[in-house]
Amino acid sequence: MNPLLRKEARLLLPGFAVGLVLALSIWLLPNGSGSTATNPATTLLFALFIGGTPAAVVALTLGSFGREFAGGTFPFLLSQPVSRARIWWTKTLLLAAAVGITGGAWWFSLAANPEFARTPAADRTEALQSTLLFLLAAYSSGLWTTLFFRQVALAFWFTVLTPALLWMGVSAVVTRLYPLTYEAHLNFALLLAFSVYALAGFLLARWLFLRAQDAHWTGGELRLPSAGPFSGSLLGWLSRGAEGRHFRPRAALWRKELQLQHTQFLLGGVLLVLHLLILATRRWGGGPPAHPTLAFVLDQFWVFWLVLPLLVGCASVAEERRLGTLQSQLCLAVPARTQFLIKITSVLLISLLLGAVLPSLLDGSHILPDWSATETPANNFQVLRIGPGGFALSIGDIVSACRAARPFLAIAGISLVTGFLSFYTSSLGRNTVQTLAPAVLVLLAVVLLAEAADNIEVYLHYPLWRSVLAYLIGAPVLSLAFVALAYWNCQRVQVTAKVWRRNGLVLLLAVAGIIATNAAVYNRVWELFVVLEPEPPGPTRLATDPASPRSFELRALGDLLAVQFPDGRHWSTRVTLRSQGLAAGLSGEWDMIEIPGEASFLEETNWASVASCYRDVVGVRQDGTLWVSETPRPLGLRVVSTQARPAAAPPPRLIQLGQDHDWQAVAGHSDLVFLLKTNGSLWTLGSLRADWKNWAGFKSFVPEQVRAGQTWSRIFHVHHGRIAFETVDGQTWVYPPEAQQGSEALTLTGGILVTRAPQLEGQRATASTWFPFGDARSFTLGVGEDGVMRVIGYWGRRPESNVPAGRQAWGFMPVSIELGTRTNWVTVADNRQDVVALDQDGTLWKWQFPADPIAHPERAVATRLSRRSDWLALTVSMDGMVALAADGSLWFWAMEGRRTYPAESFAIQPLLCASRRPQRIAEIFRQ
Repeated sequence: MNPLLRKEARLLLPGFAVGLVLALSIWLLPNGSGSTATNPATTLLFALFIGGTPAAVVALTLGSFGREFAGGTFPFLLSQPVSRARIWWTKTLLLAAAVGITGGAWWFSLAANPEFARTPAADRTEALQSTLLFLLAAYSSGLWTTLFFRQVALAFWFTVLTPALLWMGVSAVVTRLYPLTYEAHLNFALLLAFSVYALAGFLLARWLFLRAQDAHWTGGELRLPSAGPFSGSLLGWLSRGAEGRHFRPRAALWRKELQLQHTQFLLGGVLLVLHLLILATRRWGGGPPAHPTLAFVLDQFWVFWLVLPLLVGCASVAEERRLGTLQSQLCLAVPARTQFLIKITSVLLISLLLGAVLPSLLDGSHILPDWSATETPANNFQVLRIGPGGFALSIGDIVSACRAARPFLAIAGISLVTGFLSFYTSSLGRNTVQTLAPAVLVLLAVVLLAEAADNIEVYLHYPLWRSVLAYLIGAPVLSLAFVALAYWNCQRVQVTAKVWRRNGLVLLLAVAGIIATNAAVYNRVWELFVVLEPEPPGPTRLATDPASPRSFELRALGDLLAVQFPDGRHWSTRVTLRSQGLAAGLSGEWDMIEIPGEASFLEETNWASVASCYRDVVGVRQDGTLWVSETPRPLGLRVVSTQARPAAAPPPRLIQLGQDHDWQAVAGHSDLVFLLKTNGSLWTLGSLRADWKNWAGFKSFVPEQVRAGQTWSRIFHVHHGRIAFETVDGQTWVYPPEAQQGSEALTLTGGILVTRAPQLEGQRATASTWFPFGDARSFTLGVGEDGVMRVIGYWGRRPESNVPAGRQAWGFMPVSIELGTRTNWVTVADNRQDVVALDQDGTLWKWQFPADPIAHPERAVATRLSRRSDWLALTVSMDGMVALAADGSLWFWAMEGRRTYPAESFAIQPLLCASRRPQRIAEIFRQ
């Protein structure tokens, strides 16, 4: 390869590689993130993923000549025994190829993004045209600005702002000349204007290069004066303090840092003037522009301020190396830590000032639309009180204030993080232009790490951690690693490959340590070394009779727990969750406790079927008579007392309803009860629109038959509080209706809606449950009559013959895939997250599915949940697992399914997973 061509390729290779990485990273954009909303987080994603590639293209065009000026090799380039025309065409053609490949990869990656592919064709065409115009403008601007100014920071802003101002000017002129048909003329006008600009810039750059000299005509770098107009300012005070005999070294260092950022202050002044013009145009321009692109630029011009923290950080250390002042600074009689602290503090303060404070002051009402007082959340946790009846401060108040300031805090956080990360990247660079592209890449890497930490379960299909624990551990550790590495890098005058390798190794170890620490802390690894069940089992008081056709039934409905005995007895109680204060809530230490006075047996012992509802009890005796509560329970729960043990309450008194003696079974759900007669007819008792304040009880209703003429074989309870109805022809329906897409629905008498449950049909399983796996499917597990655990079906997409070609519908697909080798399972329960099964030998097992159980059934693993082997029944209550032991005790395992809170509500997210330690919550035979 020609040496000149090889040299140019090596010059462009770093920026070209970063540009390709950023271009292809658009594939990682999640659906919906391409919004043009003014939310700062959305703007950051937009700027890094979609706007990060244009920044890399700009850095690539600036680097062709900018790295020559920054590295001091431009005079050597001019002295080569090669004609300047040949050097010019070599550099420009190779740069054009690099820009074209990067822009092509950018467009191809953007077009392959699902969110972009769903946009209208006209919008995609306009986006393609905008991309081509931007590439033309960036290519031309990057050449002439670097040759004209010979300062990369100043050239960067002219490269970015000149095309933007040209776009706005042409759009404004065309809109004014053709107010009704501007769309027909705007595309041609923009193409003509940008083509003329690109050609003029290219010719100007060629003219400047062919006549370039070692010393530029401006006389050197552009600097702001340190006296004169600034004599009364902070700069003037620092200047006078430095010139005096009794100067202060820290003041001199601060002055030096401010002088190093003179270019950024100058660019901030230029942005200030442009922003004022934008504000004037927006206010007195006669309303928003008709063209959406011009309206978007006028609306989102403040985003340009977020680029200044990037330049501030990139110039902090890299410019010192370029100017040769870093070595002299290290020789000063000032501790290195003091110099480093002043440098990083100045970068953060200037980044905050230019990136957040100034745009907020200029355009605060537009940038911060939510800057207003919000209502204090109802769930307040008091943390500070001044005086017996004085001022009280709660977490709700703090959250309310933070919500009001959230937009500004987001912009300030973006500015500080951008400045901090670009400062770290600058500690590895030799000049500003060399640091720009790696800084954008580091920002992108940090955003991707944050997104992966927030959705780790999506990538690994296992909850290594949840909540904000990853940020509470990861943010300080990574910040400390970046600060330590930046401090170590700032002591190196020359940055070699060894320095880069050491930085990469330390960051990899930091990320690995964060992952390991998060997983260990969240999953309570210390519980693996302690005894989880310290209490030994009590004497056996419940035992199953092999000759009895019935076994113990444990059911849960809301806060109700009920046990149906094989001999006809029925016992119930009510429970609630309680957090032991703020610290316990953050650590996930939630207790389930029994409501005092709610535990009791029904008076009679000959119950065939009982339904304990919200305020009433409905039962069917073995003689076929129907009984309901004489007096409903009071509305609401009594205050939980932790000082005394719950006392036994008198059992609810039931009275007979009607004179029929052919009732067979009853199943209840809150305000509605379903009844089955021996002749196969299905009846309801209650109302869908119950008035709980004026509730008189089920005794005030009369049973009503539903779907007369249809024969039902049985009704029974299934998990998650649902009731199943089975017809004589084998169909099974559930109430309340399932939320599964594609479920077949049926409306009964009285507007009662039920849905088909094919997973319960055909005697596929004596006990079954379903849980979601990934985004595409949810699986149904079942225990067959042979005691084998199987995947009996899944809900997902399937081809349908009665839908248009290329479309798919949701439905239930039955399968039969055995899991494990045990063949004596009794029942299985899940809380949409965890799956627990009861074995015939009285042991409890928790199933884990690290992979798709249909494609990889061998990877499904069952681990022992409890050391005891006297469990009789299992159910789900409050998203945890409740089991009945042979000594008459009820135990609760907190599970992961209950740890999901609505995004709009104020709730403390537990930082740790649910404890493996079970909790005794009730005793049936209390002494």
